[in-house]
Amino acid sequence: EFTPQRRLLRLRSGELQLNLAKDSRPLLVTNAFGQISSRGGRLQVRLSEQRCLAQALEGSLELATQTGEQRFLAARQQVSFDRYGFAAASPLQGGASAWVDGLLEVRNQRLEDVLDALRPYRSGVLRVDPTVAELRVTGLYHLDDSDQVLDTLARTLPIRIARRSDLWVTVEPA
Repeated sequence: EFTPQRRLLRLRSGELQLNLAKDSRPLLVTNAFGQISSRGGRLQVRLSEQRCLAQALEGSLELATQTGEQRFLAARQQVSFDRYGFAAASPLQGGASAWVDGLLEVRNQRLEDVLDALRPYRSGVLRVDPTVAELRVTGLYHLDDSDQVLDTLARTLPIRIARRSDLWVTVEPA
C-alpha cells in the first residue's frame, strides 16, 4: 500500500532485499512479529516461523515488535526478534546479501544455522542431529544445488548425510 503518507509492504514469508530511494514517506515492512521502518538505504528482512531477522545493509532502521517494544538499528547491524522482544544486535556478516546472487556465504557459523539458511532452497525435511549442530562452518556455497552443499559439508566436517529419500535428509555424526 503506497499512499501520500507512507509506503507499506507486508512480508508473509521468505526474504527480501530492498534498495530504497530517499523519500519523505517511510517504508514500512510489516510481518507476523512486528514492523521495520526505513526512510532510505538498503535493508534485508528474513522471516522464519519463529522469528524475523532485520539487517541494515546501508542506512538505519527503526523496529517495533507486535507488543510495542522498539529498537533503533544502525547501519551495518542486524538483529532478530519475535513478537515479544529483540535479541542483541550484532555487526553484519560479510555475506549477508550473497543469496541475491544465488550464493550462501558463511563465516564461522553454527552448522544448524547454515542448514536453516539452506532449507528454503530445497524440498522436504532437512534435520540436524543435536550432537553436530554446534559445529562451525565457513564457506561459499551455490544455492542451486543443495545436495552438493550437503555433500561438501560432509567432506569437510565430521558428519554424514543420511538420505532416507529425496525428501527426508538427516545430518548426523560420521
